[in-house]
Amino acid sequence: MTILDRSEREGLYEYFVNARLPADIVYWSNTLRKATGDTLYSGPVTMTDRTYQSLNYLEDLNYYSTVLDCSVNPCVRFVDNDNIWNATNQRAPSDVQYGFAKVMNYFNTVHNRNGFDGSGGPRPTLSVDGSTNLFANNVHYGTGINYAAWTVNGINFGDGDSQNYSPFVSMDILTHEITHGIIHYSSVLDNNGEKGALAESWGDVFAVLVDIYYNTETSNSWKIGEDVYIGGDAIRHVDFPPSAPNQGLTQDDNPDHYSEKYTGSLDEYGVHVNSGIPSKAFYLLAKGGSHPNGGVQMTGIGITDAAKIWFRAMTNLTNGLTTNSLFIDARVATILASDGIFGQTSFQSHQVQVAWGLCGVGEVYAPDPDERLLNGEMEDTENPWVLTAGGSVGYVKKGAAGNYVSYKGHMKLGGINSAAGTIYQTFSIPSGSDVTNVTYWVKVASNDSTVFNNSIVVNDRLIIELRDASTNQFLTEFPTITNADQGAYQFYGPFDINTYINYASLRLDFKVITDSNWGITTFFLDDVSVSSYIYK
Repeated sequence: MTILDRSEREGLYEYFVNARLPADIVYWSNTLRKATGDTLYSGPVTMTDRTYQSLNYLEDLNYYSTVLDCSVNPCVRFVDNDNIWNATNQRAPSDVQYGFAKVMNYFNTVHNRNGFDGSGGPRPTLSVDGSTNLFANNVHYGTGINYAAWTVNGINFGDGDSQNYSPFVSMDILTHEITHGIIHYSSVLDNNGEKGALAESWGDVFAVLVDIYYNTETSNSWKIGEDVYIGGDAIRHVDFPPSAPNQGLTQDDNPDHYSEKYTGSLDEYGVHVNSGIPSKAFYLLAKGGSHPNGGVQMTGIGITDAAKIWFRAMTNLTNGLTTNSLFIDARVATILASDGIFGQTSFQSHQVQVAWGLCGVGEVYAPDPDERLLNGEMEDTENPWVLTAGGSVGYVKKGAAGNYVSYKGHMKLGGINSAAGTIYQTFSIPSGSDVTNVTYWVKVASNDSTVFNNSIVVNDRLIIELRDASTNQFLTEFPTITNADQGAYQFYGPFDINTYINYASLRLDFKVITDSNWGITTFFLDDVSVSSYIYK
């Protein structure tokens, strides 16, 4: 009898009965057991192994897998007497035994994927019992092998050369290879050129996703192979691909933009080198930001939604990735995947095309903004802006000397000691908006440069807040600008405030506060915008 419910009673039970009294159980044995493993990269772990005829084997019937010792040819089973896998040659296989279960659990729990092929397979290797079929993970594969590799007969894990690389059994590398297996039974991406780069990128992306699923997200979450790479920081970076070791193949090695793509024949026509282009698209989609090569600042949709889109594009046999997909095809596949999950007019689908466009794969199609403020440029009048404490704030009309570029109109806040005034305007966010961004330009002129501990002391402030116009309730604030920010005009934003769409009326405040002595600080405010976007 088998109980596989992730509880303490989980196991494969063999019952032994008295032949003369069949109803009486003489004794029973749980052959699927919780074991202890001393891993290389995850420390001491609790994992599942199997007891068969009084010996312990690295088999997991939860996921129908086994770990084999390929330091000899042919490979043999790992065997242990005390169910504590801590011998030197057992550490790497413990990583794989523990990690394989974690990764398969992620795909099953988050994406409802059962095994590589969706049906719990493949299972080409026989269990120690001679009848159960399992998937084999082959550890200690070869001598000085600096890679891991998926095959339909099993995943082969090299031990590294001990100088530049340690054994390739870390969780992210394991996830990467398992993803290759899922690709083999779904999109079947070819292993060269852009097709292969997509496969490599998808493997890296899901390595990141599994890491974040089980651990707190850090900058290391976006690195690939940081645990096995002795000679440097990481093998690849998903968030900023050019940070990876320079292989000398392109000017901006490990490119993250299509214009920088490697076009030579090495690396199977750039399968690893160019994988950073789609990887960067995923990072921008999930986390937002801008591309170093320029373009708009985009808002991310979050890791959870981005993961759903990437998985659907990988496994959807109707309009997902295919054997010969190029980067532009991946753009289309991920947009269609998002359309299928969130709808064609969704914010998510729009952001997918923005992310790819910022990486040079297709164009960035941006909707026209709906400007919610009046006279944000402040050229000929202060209206409808409201100014309080006239001695502390004021309006400078277009054409007056000493203003913004080309003598543009602007607001002036501070300029005296003990200033305490506010400039504000009310507005609303239209129903149906997907994003509403606040942006503005501020210049700081100050002779208040008191220094303490090598930093300018903050005495004067421009505080920017969003309030409920009906009740004056504080809702949120944006980065405070101070006398320490003195210098030329700087652009601030975009800050997305669409979360406040249900408020009937909002108020954007610019409030100046200066101290009673020391120097004088003046804040110059111009080109304020609140822009709403509806994605179609």
